[in-house]
Amino acid sequence: MERVVPARSDGVEFGMEALAPAAVSGAEAVSAALDSLPELYAEWRRGQEGMMTGLAPRRLKTGQALLENVDTAGSRIRDGIDLLKRDTVAREAFGLMNTAMAMANRRREAVIQKRLPGDVDPPTWRPFQLAFVLLNLVGVTDRNSGEREIVDLLFFPTGGGKSVSWTCRLCDCAEAAPRIWRAGCGHQRHHALRVTPAHAAGLVCALEFLRTHDDNGRKTLGEWPIEIGLWVGGAASPNNPAAKFFRQGRRDDLAEAVPEQT
Repeated sequence: MERVVPARSDGVEFGMEALAPAAVSGAEAVSAALDSLPELYAEWRRGQEGMMTGLAPRRLKTGQALLENVDTAGSRIRDGIDLLKRDTVAREAFGLMNTAMAMANRRREAVIQKRLPGDVDPPTWRPFQLAFVLLNLVGVTDRNSGEREIVDLLFFPTGGGKSVSWTCRLCDCAEAAPRIWRAGCGHQRHHALRVTPAHAAGLVCALEFLRTHDDNGRKTLGEWPIEIGLWVGGAASPNNPAAKFFRQGRRDDLAEAVPEQT
């Protein structure tokens, strides 16, 4: 499958290391960086609508339903930007997320390119990735939001950037504050083994670095270390049969329930 080169616009800031200070600066900087994104999305939508001319009735009905979904997504993107403008905690979390993602991205690319992290190109969002972050902001910050009933699907071929989009949600909500980073599980994911854990681990390391090395890190992210764990299913974990055999003293049968080594 041929790769599609992401579209860019001079009116939208996609650089992670530029969005982080913009969030810290305040609502005006966020507005200058992001306000054009919903209009670009609307412009793309108008182009898609123009392609529906002459479609068979059944396909036309499907196209109209898809355009309604596009309109909903566009409204959610705009709502996410508006939230950043008015909510200082959301802006702080958005800035923190961009900083951590940039750190993790630089180190990942440095390994791939066999260069120093400071020598790789500044990390940027693909347009759909930034849009995905923004359209989810209201849902992850407002416990009563109806958007929490929405299941978003990112459908791209391997290498399209899905994992990065999902990983950033580890810290893109306004609850990325001391009350969430404490003992317990603050974020749970299900994904293909060996693919996403690398993205998530890099981001967790970046967040822990910010927590322990930044002047305001502990104030922002709390005293509890930010950690990551991996559970790979019953076939590779001590589970109920093992516990049952152990309680019954059936040590000879424990071999049947020993975790698989892969």
